[in-house]
Amino acid sequence: MTGTPTTGRTGSTPALLALLLPAVLVTVIASDMVNLMLPSIGEQFGASEAELARVVTGFLLVFSVGIPFYGRISDRVSLRRLFAFALLAYAAGSLVCALAPELPVLVLGRVVMGLGAAALPVLSIIAVTG
Repeated sequence: MTGTPTTGRTGSTPALLALLLPAVLVTVIASDMVNLMLPSIGEQFGASEAELARVVTGFLLVFSVGIPFYGRISDRVSLRRLFAFALLAYAAGSLVCALAPELPVLVLGRVVMGLGAAALPVLSIIAVTG
């Protein structure tokens, strides 16, 4: 009795992984990508190192706090809706960052990005194992 367990979803796993893998990769890239641009951001906005730290910290704080909450929320809300919300929040935060006229707006955009990015790893794990 050493058969492989079946989940009832034949053929959907490769398509699901093709969607989830880039989403999880984006969260890893998003947390570190801004570090390379901090000197340029500091020049453009005339910001000190302490002010620039908010750009990185804003994202990482919301990202790390949001991960356990999304796991809990996924018990009550459908994965598709939550995943769609996360992607929209991430995209909206990216747009705010791209159009930011001053440093506080950039920090706000990074916080919104962190809000969306926090859901992606958790929801991906739930989708694959669930």
